[in-house]
Amino acid sequence: MKQIYSDETSVKNWIDSTITNTSSTYATADALRKAINSAITNRESIVQLSKKLYATNPIYASIIDYLSNISMWRYKVTPHKIYTKSAKQAVKRDEKKFMEDYNLMLEVVDGLSLETKCPSILAMLLMNGGVYFTTYNDEETLTLNTIILPDKYCKKVGETQYGTAIISFNMSFFDELGLDADQLKALMKGFPKEFQTLYNKYKKNSQEQWAILDPFYSSGILLNEYSIPTLVYLYGAIINYEKYQDNELERNGNLLKYLVVQEMPVYQDTLVFEPEEVRDLHQSMKNVIEKKNNNVNLITTYGKIHVEHVAEESGVQNQTLLNAFKNIFNTAGLNSGIFADTSVTSLQMSLVRDKAHMKKYIDALLNFYSITINN
Repeated sequence: MKQIYSDETSVKNWIDSTITNTSSTYATADALRKAINSAITNRESIVQLSKKLYATNPIYASIIDYLSNISMWRYKVTPHKIYTKSAKQAVKRDEKKFMEDYNLMLEVVDGLSLETKCPSILAMLLMNGGVYFTTYNDEETLTLNTIILPDKYCKKVGETQYGTAIISFNMSFFDELGLDADQLKALMKGFPKEFQTLYNKYKKNSQEQWAILDPFYSSGILLNEYSIPTLVYLYGAIINYEKYQDNELERNGNLLKYLVVQEMPVYQDTLVFEPEEVRDLHQSMKNVIEKKNNNVNLITTYGKIHVEHVAEESGVQNQTLLNAFKNIFNTAGLNSGIFADTSVTSLQMSLVRDKAHMKKYIDALLNFYSITINN
């Protein structure tokens, strides 16, 4: 089953054991914006941050999942009867052979698992800023396998007339994994034969390090020319929202807290109790009040006893937190109503716009699979 349906883990497991990356943390939105502006020359830290956000922040993950699953994936195979060209009269292909080919097409497309593979590729595109992949035909199982390539070792060098990318792959990837000869041989079996040929050329000539892959079977999709995950920009809005959220939680917590003021009596500007006695009285009252209620604090002064709220209920709805939440989606170029609203018209228009935004990436992906299946 692992050979029939391969995914990005077939490469990822080899990488994670040898290469580790750390991402910077950004405490303020301003620090994040500065980092994004410099990501053109230092992309890796932003990509690592994006991956970390997707794993730990539900808002960031929900936006990526929403866009990557915006289309329902179904497939159709359209058969066309093929006629042979001959000097004589065109002869129809054998009907039995035609049905065999047709059923084979169904098996190949079904083996692609488009309904799970395409959303996965689109999610990686939005998370990493670019995704590169290669395919190969497994003749034993009659399936078309897709392998996600590590984007650190890939780059776009051109584009076909079908809108799919022409990519090159850095063959030093296999050397940097630190595998012995047997492990490397086993790994190569999970790649198209083209990779073994190009790797052998690289070992003979180091100038062949970057090899252009056959665009019929390998391609990539980029969010922009620099492969920067632009959605990470909304993390600045998430930082602000979380700060407002903490402030609101603290404010609500203070509504439950009380301050008990115990005033010691004074007679004609003379202390009735000595400081040592006041200390003992304070400790005695504290044992009664604070140990039974964590939301009550005691202050001892000279005079009578009264109780004060630490904070008062304003009676005004707090719009700051709500606006900060909406601003996260506005920063991502989305309608926040998609996630937390009930306006039908607004949702319909937003869905149309969001589908149009993702359509160019979806078309490029489907065009590539059509080409590679036909070949």
